[in-house]
Amino acid sequence: MRMRIRLIAALLLSAPLACSAPHESEESNSTAMPLEESSPSGGAAIFPLHARPYGHTMVEWSERWSQWIYGVPKDENPQLDPTGEHCGANQSGPVWFLASVTTGGAPNVTRSCTLPEGKAVLFSGGGSLWDYPCPDPAHEPAPGQSLYDFLRQGAKNAVDGISALSVTLDGRSVNEPFDHRFASPRLFQITGHPSLTDVLDPCITGRPQPAVADGYFFMALPLRAGAHTVVTRTTRSTGASTTRTWDLTVVARTMP
Repeated sequence: MRMRIRLIAALLLSAPLACSAPHESEESNSTAMPLEESSPSGGAAIFPLHARPYGHTMVEWSERWSQWIYGVPKDENPQLDPTGEHCGANQSGPVWFLASVTTGGAPNVTRSCTLPEGKAVLFSGGGSLWDYPCPDPAHEPAPGQSLYDFLRQGAKNAVDGISALSVTLDGRSVNEPFDHRFASPRLFQITGHPSLTDVLDPCITGRPQPAVADGYFFMALPLRAGAHTVVTRTTRSTGASTTRTWDLTVVARTMP
């Protein structure tokens, strides 16, 4: 049975854009709010559900996150990184991606990451990505079923298994985290690095493949210099619960 990425707190992949569709610099199209401004409801400082940060919907950002993770080789892949050492791999543009980090069955994991000031931060609270084709002979649409519907159902079933979810940024909770679920409305392309076949997704071919992503995604407003903490706690219908913590160090920009 193929392994599905459980994320950072999340399941996925992510899914985290780098190889298949790099997230280019889009500073001029920024819709970001001021650094660390609180949300109107007093919760964590994240972009609203229907925002278009830097000109893209949250669905598009979630797909870019998945492309990013799939594009990084095994030895530097942030999803597989036990310390956070490689959290800066293939990062560019106005949004910094945080991988969900594979836990190996541990109920609590903590990682560290250093990033520059002024970056919005995208992370997941749980999700799944299904791609095609795959060596598994059962990994085929049913007669008359579209490839999109087949992949969409597989991703949906995995995410539907999340029964409880909490997300905090610097101690402030995200209000109604289950509202932040984003699913691909159509097929998109990923290109997985061949080194990830045995550790992330056995369906990776090393070439562009159609995929569908589904999951809970959150984008923090650009962070001020200093220490910040992102914590996600995901509980599945089986009763299994995982808490993932990212300790972030945001470094002030140096003046030229």
